[in-house]
Amino acid sequence: MMAQLTSSDFASRRWKMHQAVQGASASGWKGFDDSLDDFESRSFAYQYELIGQMVSTRTLDYSLVRDFLRYTVVADWNAFQPLDAHLEDRYPGRPSPWTRFRELARRVTTDLKGPELRERPPMVSA
Repeated sequence: MMAQLTSSDFASRRWKMHQAVQGASASGWKGFDDSLDDFESRSFAYQYELIGQMVSTRTLDYSLVRDFLRYTVVADWNAFQPLDAHLEDRYPGRPSPWTRFRELARRVTTDLKGPELRERPPMVSA
């Protein structure tokens, strides 16, 4: 797993997810839904979801994961969060499939007193 997270492929996929979500969010998600960028961004997030799952089941030691990933997981959650919110809007009532990713980022940033976690803005009722 550590080799995967330090590979050039991971770095490339990470950069692509950041760029794709930022661009799609800025354009109001026009042309993004069900595109290759959409699916690749979700696939990238599933890597962290799996790590979060392995931490929650104690398959991986949290302190080792925290010390290895540090704020990378927080930065990647903050980049991915707009897509998670968009998918919640797109599929009302469906829980986010990335809750362990979000919780891992929250736990890391809380423990290390790092940057704030990006959260979905509260819904404003009319």
